[in-house]
Amino acid sequence: FSSTFRPIYNNEKLNKIKHRNSKYHFIAKYLRELVQYYGIRGYQYDEEYVESGPFYTGMSILMNIPSFAIRLNGPNSTSKYREIAMRFTDKKKGMIIKLNNKSWIGEYEVFFDCSWLSAFPEEEERLIFGGYHRLEIETIIVMQTKNNYKKHMHAYYSFDAMITGQFLNNIGDI
Repeated sequence: FSSTFRPIYNNEKLNKIKHRNSKYHFIAKYLRELVQYYGIRGYQYDEEYVESGPFYTGMSILMNIPSFAIRLNGPNSTSKYREIAMRFTDKKKGMIIKLNNKSWIGEYEVFFDCSWLSAFPEEEERLIFGGYHRLEIETIIVMQTKNNYKKHMHAYYSFDAMITGQFLNNIGDI
């Protein structure tokens, strides 16, 4: 299901991706609406339930990350624990991405707490789908080399946010 939102090969045309995903149109539409209308926001508004990151996602391949202030438009399963994300990586060529909604930009991003309906509630799964706001990529950990890029990521994120016209309230933290 989630692979229908992404290109299968380099330079795949958007029309082919749309055609492949069209088989799941209603499922995707209702799932996105579930997250957006019944999800949890990462900020305090009246007495709503509030939760902030970090959120970890494990990738089985190394990917080119196009942005450091990232909007997740397809369904993305994340966990509150890095160890859980490690289960979903390939130890030789995978990576772990640590996302956060603590910055002013991402604090409004909505996610859905799936742990109550999961067969594995210890995974603390959070579904992010169809975001309107950008999340900060705090770090990327490459499994093969054990490189952790945390040291530079906040500067890249701040620069990316400025270039894309996002508001930064903690510019002094750079």
